[in-house]
Amino acid sequence: AGMVLSVADRDRLLSERIEAQAALDALEGDAAASAVEVERLRTRLSSIDARLRTPVFELGGTGTLDIAIRREEGDDSEYEETIVIDIPEAGLVVDRFPYPAIAERLRLTIEGGSATIEPSAMRGLHGGSGAISGVVRYSREDYTPDIRISASDVPIDGLLIQALPGRERFEERAASEGADSGFSVHRFLRRLNLVGTAGCEAHVFASERDSTDFRVDVSFDGVAAHPADAMGVSDAELLRFEPGSPDVAPALLTDLSGAFVVTDDFLDMPELAGRVGDDQGEFRGAVRVEYPEVEGETRRVTRSIDVDLRGRSIAVGQPLERVLDAADASRAGVVASLREQFDPAGRLDARLTLDGSEDDLRYAIEADRIERLLFNAFEGRAEVIGATGTVGVTPGRVALDEIEGVLRFNDALAGRLRVDGA
Repeated sequence: AGMVLSVADRDRLLSERIEAQAALDALEGDAAASAVEVERLRTRLSSIDARLRTPVFELGGTGTLDIAIRREEGDDSEYEETIVIDIPEAGLVVDRFPYPAIAERLRLTIEGGSATIEPSAMRGLHGGSGAISGVVRYSREDYTPDIRISASDVPIDGLLIQALPGRERFEERAASEGADSGFSVHRFLRRLNLVGTAGCEAHVFASERDSTDFRVDVSFDGVAAHPADAMGVSDAELLRFEPGSPDVAPALLTDLSGAFVVTDDFLDMPELAGRVGDDQGEFRGAVRVEYPEVEGETRRVTRSIDVDLRGRSIAVGQPLERVLDAADASRAGVVASLREQFDPAGRLDARLTLDGSEDDLRYAIEADRIERLLFNAFEGRAEVIGATGTVGVTPGRVALDEIEGVLRFNDALAGRLRVDGA
């Protein structure tokens, strides 16, 4: 999806840039030049420069080949061969987890029905470092991989997100269905706009299903989410946005830490922690998404989503619907309209749950232990202090369960409040 450039593409863009710059220079020296044409060339140059910031990546590389052929004495002996390939710098993409990286001083030894990757250093296109090693056993009919990759300080960017399962389905649906193409891990991570790095341990291996599988263990700490107001932004437009851009919006979630496992069938994050907006509000929770292979389907479908986040002392005036928007753009608008209508402020404890499937995602927000809550009511400003009870928000419904506390209205004490209903 345009995330890397080939050497040929880079050279072509450089030539186009030289031509466009020369044309612009000629026009800017001509008083009678068309302002429309000048602006067109400036826009063209800006577009080319943006593409040239894309990293250059080519599969493979050039190196040396050393072939040794041996045969023991005797009429019944067979020839044996050992092939050693040394490549100073090689572009690699592992099929089951297609994250492009550069291997340095790569040595591949082929003999006796196996190809061994000697431990080699690796680096990412946007940063990060690691190592790769492993062996692939092969025959005329099949091959069996056992490859391990470890990496640290890997940026959480578009290159890492696109390597997760489900990319093809997300891109296909984004192209055909516009703004809301069902839940997708890819949309969720892209819209959150995470800024930070992660450590990864990847293993590609032969599974019991007679296929090649993978498992990636990811850990992260000190990550921030900068989700922009993406209401109405289509997934097709989202694909042109490069995640990891802190200038897009202020950080909404900070100090994110946790670990998760990604396989061909699921993403499981048993523990996630972070802060909301400032140093006081914090949350913990868990996320699990399942997308098992179904016979007859060419693309994996998200069959099960389970998100459970619990927050303490959350400042409710923040645009928290942007987190929900990352999961389901069609539902976040309800929360956004409620926030615009009531203009809430203050702090409370809250719980957010998401469950369902790719095309049927349900959410619930439950708030309790209201430290202080201000909101618009009766053409004035109401304030509830030290309240007990719960407030529940689900699609199309707001429920108040035994809300009781001190009530102020327009900065004057109004008594005690007790509300029950929906």
